[in-house]
Amino acid sequence: MTEHRAQSTEGRREIIRVLLSVFCVLVFGCIHQVKRSHLSDVSPEEARGLKQAVIIDVREPEEYADAHIEGSILAPLSEIDRWSKTLPEKKIIVVCRSGRRSREAAERLVGQGRVSVYNLEGGIVAWHKAGYKLVGPKKRAPDFKPKEKIKWEYGKGCEG
Repeated sequence: MTEHRAQSTEGRREIIRVLLSVFCVLVFGCIHQVKRSHLSDVSPEEARGLKQAVIIDVREPEEYADAHIEGSILAPLSEIDRWSKTLPEKKIIVVCRSGRRSREAAERLVGQGRVSVYNLEGGIVAWHKAGYKLVGPKKRAPDFKPKEKIKWEYGKGCEG
């Protein structure tokens, strides 16, 4: 009987070792995944300090044409499934007017496994209030209406 108990105890120990090993792999794998994809809200000041970051403006073409951060790339939230896979492997700052749509886009990018994604807290409204320049249209007559819909391409901004 003593030998049977020893084998039984050894069997339990082996099961416990296997379960602990599986548990450790799962826990450390999850920790690695969390570290790999990162989303942070950043202030305009913090965003300006992020070197070699790509600024993605997720507003619609008409909004982008009115005012945008110089050097930003127009990529509307409504088209995220189309453009998200074409982004370079760099830090990404996502912006919109107030920070709501950009937060949604940033969360989706992180969900796709993108690394170092930043949401501009307060959007271009906060950017402008912080005293940073926005690029906008030339002065127009108050009754100006474009004859054609604004043309745009990913990465090239608006023409119109």
